[in-house]
Amino acid sequence: MKAKSILDWIGRSLAHTSPVRLLLLICVTILVTHSIAMLAIHRHADVPPWIQSLGESVLLVVVLFPALYFFSFRPLITQSAERREAEENMRESEHKYRQLFENLGDAAFLLDVETGRIIDTNQQAEKMLGRERAEILGRNHASFFPPDKAEDYRQRAAACGTEAASDFEAEVQTSDGRRVPVHVNAAPLTLFGRNLVVSLFRDVTDFKMLHEELLRAQRLESVGALASGIAHDVNNALTPILFAAEMLPTQRGGPGEQHLLETVSKSATRAAQIVRQLLTFVRGGANQTADLQLRHLVREAAEMARVAFPKSIRVQLQLPNDFWPVRADAAQLSQVIMNLAVNARDAMPEGGELRFAGENVVVGGEAPGGVVELAPGNYAVLRVSDTGCGIAAEHLPKIFNPFFTTKPVGKGTGLGLAIVRDIVRSHGGAIRVESSPLDGTTFSIFLPAVSAAVAEAAKSRTDAVPKGKGELVLVADDEALLLEMARLALDSAGYRVLQAGDGTEAFALAIEHKSELKLAVLDKEMPYLSGPATIRALHKAIPSLKIVEISGSVASEEGDAAARTRENAFLQKPFSAEQLLEAVHEALNT
Repeated sequence: MKAKSILDWIGRSLAHTSPVRLLLLICVTILVTHSIAMLAIHRHADVPPWIQSLGESVLLVVVLFPALYFFSFRPLITQSAERREAEENMRESEHKYRQLFENLGDAAFLLDVETGRIIDTNQQAEKMLGRERAEILGRNHASFFPPDKAEDYRQRAAACGTEAASDFEAEVQTSDGRRVPVHVNAAPLTLFGRNLVVSLFRDVTDFKMLHEELLRAQRLESVGALASGIAHDVNNALTPILFAAEMLPTQRGGPGEQHLLETVSKSATRAAQIVRQLLTFVRGGANQTADLQLRHLVREAAEMARVAFPKSIRVQLQLPNDFWPVRADAAQLSQVIMNLAVNARDAMPEGGELRFAGENVVVGGEAPGGVVELAPGNYAVLRVSDTGCGIAAEHLPKIFNPFFTTKPVGKGTGLGLAIVRDIVRSHGGAIRVESSPLDGTTFSIFLPAVSAAVAEAAKSRTDAVPKGKGELVLVADDEALLLEMARLALDSAGYRVLQAGDGTEAFALAIEHKSELKLAVLDKEMPYLSGPATIRALHKAIPSLKIVEISGSVASEEGDAAARTRENAFLQKPFSAEQLLEAVHEALNT
């Protein structure tokens, strides 16, 4: 047994010896052994030559075979066995990799960093993209992204070839043109000397839908918290209108008539502004990001707080004029600001001060205030502060946890701050809280700034209200008063007007005046034939007809997108005569 172990050790040692060295060992062994044997034989001179020759041959075989076995055959046999074992292990490993790769729950792509081409994929990717594997392999991965976002996603994926693993939100475009929201996890991989990136794409369509429902439910909860204050301010705006309407008949032609009319106009405008802010907040909408000025959103939120919160709470604004713009979803950021404002209100039952402050911050190598998740760059920082009761130290680590709340049962769901953090992080930002009992609370929101000009900057307007040139316009609404006011406004601006009280009547009038009708102003909710159905019928009958949709509904405009065959202008009720004339003028000239 010991001899076998020694032989195995010798075999393993020689198996890793180079062929040249093995050959030298064989030659040296034969030379030394043969020389010693020949010296021993030739010392006996009386031995016949044929016996000497036979002895030399036998000796050569005896010496050569062990030498060849130990120095050549055995190492080759060992190398062959090890090679077979390595090949078997490689086949088993490849089989395991393929099984794992194919049965992943996510779509998987293996990309070549240099070319950006897909060199391997799995069956989940085929299902997600709606394509056969042969259609996917060899193509640049950017070709599966929507054209308007392909370059941005391509750069993010390519960065993984030289950096650490990363994850981001994206969209892929299927074979039938649908856009599927995905969460991408990408990591660098070096294989056989090639720089690769392995990317896992997870379909988050259901998650997005649930997330939107959660946001909508939380917005409605916030509206409930604001309801009494909003109702109070709307009543304050309606009361002067009622007073003025009663007094106008007694002041007709008198000095007070103009003042009463101005009071009606200002109060109605104020009520319309409150309703519009409320609708914007409740509606939310799909995740639509754009470059926007954060100070505009903060001012609107501050105005809503002044309307809805008790008068004992003073609302202060400290925003720089050069506050950097951010790329964000306006509805979601409004929700963030209002959530924090409502929490501040609840922390000040006896009154206090609610302050909105802004600051431009450049983050270098070290993030400010321990916000470690911030990457270096420019940030617009919004701080929402109150002078309320503050947050206990033991509660601070848990305030962003879902369903954690210190409010009494029935006063809160514990989702407000969790949603705030989720929204801020989805915008590439971070949130920090500073608080102590009786000293108030400050939430600091860091959002990446953009250098581009704000896309939604207000358009320059001329002082004069746009006038018509005798164009024929159809107005359809089931509200008789609104219909009459719209007719007066359009008629006074130089338009010819047709009126309809429902969708059926509107369609009949449009067909009757098909040759000269230029534009239709249609309410989205009408009896007999709804607004979307009327729009479809009119587009089919008169393809060149321009449409302006009007609605007072809380439902988002996107809700009827499937019912349209093309985009139309949209005007949210309540609106002024000037806004109606501008919408009509713009629709006719685009």
